[in-house]
Amino acid sequence: MAPTFRPYQSVGQGLNRLNLPEGAEAREAQRTMTVLSQSLDRMSNFFFNKAEEEAAIEGEKFGIENMSLQKLKDANKRNEDIFDVPEFGNTVFGKAARASALTVLENEILLDYNSSVSDLVFNANQSGTNPTVLRNQIDATIKGYVDALKPSVPVLAKKIEGKLTLQIFRSILWTGLSTSFTMMALSLRSLSQH
Repeated sequence: MAPTFRPYQSVGQGLNRLNLPEGAEAREAQRTMTVLSQSLDRMSNFFFNKAEEEAAIEGEKFGIENMSLQKLKDANKRNEDIFDVPEFGNTVFGKAARASALTVLENEILLDYNSSVSDLVFNANQSGTNPTVLRNQIDATIKGYVDALKPSVPVLAKKIEGKLTLQIFRSILWTGLSTSFTMMALSLRSLSQH
């Protein structure tokens, strides 16, 4: 025959028969627990803040050490998102790593772009290339950087596109102004010699 079970029966004292503090004792116990709780909250907040700071520093180091323009190009060749790794996740470490990696990419692109455009302009001056052809080559260079960034970081792609385009107009303006200034200086010089 199957065993039968008796319903649960408490063998301890009920809460109503416990000897809990009352009156002033209860208020003092409550204040003590509140002070203790606040102290523990402050301590844990202090250590959590320290841990966040350390995670942010480590994330920045990770982003700097593990990002480059070449790695972006390699990831694009493999049709991968370079930021689709757990290290760039939604944590303090990940956010800091991503921010520093984006800064590294932006700086490397700006340096590489300046070098590329300097070479294009130098070669155009040497070979007497039409300015429209040079402008098309510079536009293609900008498009190459933007297209490399779009799959992984479209916001940075737009930012870089704006910066590089603005840089072209500044140099065109500067070149135009410096040419005008040089022409004026030469004409004034020739006038003063006569």
